[in-house]
Amino acid sequence: MAGPFLELNIPEKPENLEKEDAEKHLRKALSVVTYRDKMTLNSWTIGHVGKDSPSEIVCHKESLPTEWGFAQMIVGYE
Repeated sequence: MAGPFLELNIPEKPENLEKEDAEKHLRKALSVVTYRDKMTLNSWTIGHVGKDSPSEIVCHKESLPTEWGFAQMIVGYE
């Protein structure tokens, strides 16, 4: 689900994407997935795998901020 979102929001040359920007885009994509799929658990592990750098876990079992106040306005899905 996050793939199309990432494709639309990353630069044309992803190899020029900075690690911090990539993480920002990934977090936004994961938020979209959380809102789109009611079965998704809001608990993510984000890591970095680099060609010339060691692998590292950026965060483990992190919950992204969500706001569900708008849900009470949606009707017909009960």
